[in-house]
Amino acid sequence: MSLIEKEVYLDNSATTPVLPEIANRICLVMTKEFGNPSSLHNRGLAAENLVTEARKSIGQTLEIRRKR
Repeated sequence: MSLIEKEVYLDNSATTPVLPEIANRICLVMTKEFGNPSSLHNRGLAAENLVTEARKSIGQTLEIRRKR
């Protein structure tokens, strides 16, 4: 067993390891699906959809109710 496998990281208030699937998704968005979500071109609209879906997913996970 290596030293890294024995490490216990206790500074999670500063940073926390990201799940590999999250890191992969972030990398994909930053390199392939980038776009200004405020723009009206196709790449911008796709970026806006990603932001909207992320907000919806986070809201559902945290059980946040939307004000009307």
